[in-house]
Amino acid sequence: GIFIDSGFTDSIHFSSFFFELERPTDWDPYLAQVERQHTALLSSGFTIRPLRTGSQLREDLMQIYKVSKSAFAQNPMYEDIPPDIFMRMTEASATSSDMGASRLCLSPQGDPVGFLFAFILKSTMVYKTVAVIPEYQSLGISLAMTHEMSIQCKNLNILKCVGALVRNGNRSERIGQGFASFAKSNGVNHYVLMQRAIL
Repeated sequence: GIFIDSGFTDSIHFSSFFFELERPTDWDPYLAQVERQHTALLSSGFTIRPLRTGSQLREDLMQIYKVSKSAFAQNPMYEDIPPDIFMRMTEASATSSDMGASRLCLSPQGDPVGFLFAFILKSTMVYKTVAVIPEYQSLGISLAMTHEMSIQCKNLNILKCVGALVRNGNRSERIGQGFASFAKSNGVNHYVLMQRAIL
């Protein structure tokens, strides 16, 4: 196309996945699939809890900031931002959206090690970000937090879910594929970030 003809090449691929269920009990197969990881994680001393409200919300957002710096530092085009800018960007969204399905994961020592950022928009669960710091990855933390988000969906009769702009090949994409595998209908939109050297 016109971009390739102008010297652009593919840089990073993203996708957004969409799926819809017919009834709240359709969440049960996915919940059963990941319940073991959720139970094992909590049994080993980890804590998963919702974000708090009021003045404590700022404390939780700062915990998320710390996790983000560690979890995303190796991502392509990662750019560190000062904590005050991060707080202004996230606090407005957190106070204006239904964030009841978002989760913060704490280690047995009480340190923040992961978070799941999700919100409800027009009866749809928007699954935006999941992050776990490198030394705690591969313990099932992402799936355990997703388990709690899915319970929230079932309890609130939410039948539509969107995973927004997930980078291809990462952990969030695999979780999204797990969702879609039991959905009654699903679809994926694909996006590409292109680049060209500046001479």
